[in-house]
Amino acid sequence: MKPTRAPKEKARAAGPEGVPANAGTEEGKSHRKNLFPFSNSILKYTYMKRLILFILITTAGLTSPSFSWAQNSGQQEVQTISGYVKVKDWVSDTLIVNTGSDEVAFVVPNGTQVTKGIHNSSLSEININDYVTIEYYETQHAGLKAIKITVRSTES
Repeated sequence: MKPTRAPKEKARAAGPEGVPANAGTEEGKSHRKNLFPFSNSILKYTYMKRLILFILITTAGLTSPSFSWAQNSGQQEVQTISGYVKVKDWVSDTLIVNTGSDEVAFVVPNGTQVTKGIHNSSLSEININDYVTIEYYETQHAGLKAIKITVRSTES
């Protein structure tokens, strides 16, 4: 005769409404903590959707001011000023212009359009005491940046 094994203990009978009979005891507690305060999978899914939506909206709300600042910084107001060249520094690409009432320093980047008379020119061809009209805009770090410089022989 074969040795018989004792039958394994089957799950305890369910209590009312599908709740296991050992649910309130230490034996019925899971070794993992439940992340959600409810056990219904539909509620978990809805909770996760709301949590993700909250995170996305919060992130968008925090980053949108930086996007609007970046867009506004590209729209500088172009201004024009005229005067006589007082100082020209071709090493640091700067020009100081005397407007009569004060002296204004400009940064002249490589892409700046320089016109002397009717010919295209460069910063190296501008001389001290030349009368210039400069179109420029103000930058946060570099100061006043020249876009276009027109050199005239005399004030007109």
